[in-house]
Amino acid sequence: MRYILLLLPFLLFSCQERFTTDPAARLVFSVDTLRFDTVFTGMGSVTMTVKLYNPYKESLNISSVTMKDGRYFRINLDGETDPAYLRDIRLSGKDSLFLFVKTQIDTQDENTPVFLRDEVLFAVNDHTQSLCLEAYGQDVEILRQHWILSDTALLGEKPYLVYDYLAVDTLTTLTIAPGAVFYMHDNAQLVVFGNLMVNGTIEQPVVFRNDRLDDMFTDVPYYNVPARWDGIYLVPPAETAPPHYEINCLEVVGATNAVYVDNRQPQSRPTLSLLNARLHNMGRYGLVLINTDAVVANTEISNCAGYCVYLQGGEHHFVHNTIASFFRNTNIPLTGIAREDVAAVYINNLSKQNALTHVFFYNNVITGIRRSNFLLATPLPQFYTGEFIGNYLRCDSTDFGISRDNVYAADNDTVFVNTYYGLNDKRYFDFRLDSLSPARNVAVEEWSKRYLLDRLGHSRMEDNAPDAGCYEYVPVSAESAP
Repeated sequence: MRYILLLLPFLLFSCQERFTTDPAARLVFSVDTLRFDTVFTGMGSVTMTVKLYNPYKESLNISSVTMKDGRYFRINLDGETDPAYLRDIRLSGKDSLFLFVKTQIDTQDENTPVFLRDEVLFAVNDHTQSLCLEAYGQDVEILRQHWILSDTALLGEKPYLVYDYLAVDTLTTLTIAPGAVFYMHDNAQLVVFGNLMVNGTIEQPVVFRNDRLDDMFTDVPYYNVPARWDGIYLVPPAETAPPHYEINCLEVVGATNAVYVDNRQPQSRPTLSLLNARLHNMGRYGLVLINTDAVVANTEISNCAGYCVYLQGGEHHFVHNTIASFFRNTNIPLTGIAREDVAAVYINNLSKQNALTHVFFYNNVITGIRRSNFLLATPLPQFYTGEFIGNYLRCDSTDFGISRDNVYAADNDTVFVNTYYGLNDKRYFDFRLDSLSPARNVAVEEWSKRYLLDRLGHSRMEDNAPDAGCYEYVPVSAESAP
């Protein structure tokens, strides 16, 4: 018994937790600065996480956790959100805690993003450590189930956040100014029953994209995820004269359908001019033209789970476009949508209910994962009246209409800068031409001279050997990806 009594104080002392009193002791943070993506004012952000780690054998006592400012950021440490109670927090040796941070920013009355900064202050052994918090707050104009009933110009001084739909009434024209940005919430759509004028420029394109500005995974932004919103639908009404759509320098990214012209009056066809656009990463279709007369030039239409281009009824002129179908060419689980085994371009000239489909393809690049990416469905191909001249095509030979001066793909062709999105190298798709691309110097000058500048503003005729597609070859180091 005497030995047990002598041993008891030792046991009690050995079980007592030891705290380091070293004035040099410091917490280790998983990041020095926690940066939020741009946050829409008046709305809460996603929750971000920072790991606090004690690298010592002994415990650390965090005597207090406070905010330097406290107006824009909210913290949660070990389940406690009120800084008044964040005191004397024990962090055992070699253990860690998680700090959760959110931000909600009031309206700033500014058109451009406002930079905001705060610090979380940790008092440890008479020393204060700080964790920086940074965010940009962006005011937006919210459009929820919004109808445009008279001629309207959207100037885009602030971005637009669209819920449900933005609709344009019949006999009404919507004009969109250069640089306007539309953040589309889940399933949101633009529906135009009247006329549409999109006046983007190369320097200031008009952008339609989803409203998630954060990452799906580390370094994988939601911007790269398809089918996050519905699409742009141009629907000519039966009771009015056919509308007109003039679209310049438009970028549509991550929708279900990019631009869908759905006209059910074969004898009354709207006209579409789509120039210098980029329609990329769709859960279904890129460009659908039904009973429409269209000119499409200098445009990239890429990575659609269904057809990149679907044509049915009307006269369509495609000049210097890049149509690339590499939707599933990634090892990143961006979506559960499986790519359909369909051609990149499908021309339907079989329907008796629609107008005849006449297409003219000059100086385009049409390629993809599939072996044959160009399909014409017509009763008698040998009598088809379309023209297919100066294109680079990954497909079977076009033995129909007027077909000449086309280059057909070989299996080992390297056409573009990058056609794969990998989790490890994090390089995204880039459909500019590779230096060894067989689409270089194959375009027919007659049509290149009508579009002297490519989608990014480079001269096609500077070397007197224009390239097929919407991008004239320029060394990749000369500029960033489009």
